[in-house]
Amino acid sequence: MTEEANKSSGTRRVWAWGVLMAVFGFGAAQLYHVTRPSDSPVVYEEGSVILTPEVASVLVDPSRGSDGQRGVSAGQMFTTASGDRCRQFTQDYLTGVACLRDGDWRLVELRQADLPKVK
Repeated sequence: MTEEANKSSGTRRVWAWGVLMAVFGFGAAQLYHVTRPSDSPVVYEEGSVILTPEVASVLVDPSRGSDGQRGVSAGQMFTTASGDRCRQFTQDYLTGVACLRDGDWRLVELRQADLPKVK
């Protein structure tokens, strides 16, 4: 092979490795984005807004709220006029009401509480 052919072959290998590394990096970034924990107390799943497993576990057993489940605490369970079992919850600066329907905690109401004033 000539020196020119060796340079051309080497340049193609560098480009191929560069493209391979870019694709790998993009894939890794997407995987991180999909698997990282969300700060939101709710998720949209199959047409319904439901609570994340972390928040739902506190609603099932309020004593779990004290062990650092992202600042979640649960209020007293109550039953609505239509027979739904519901519970109020807070997470950081959010307050909401969720009702147990079809085995999932469905969000009924979500409000942002007053944020602390910054001086």
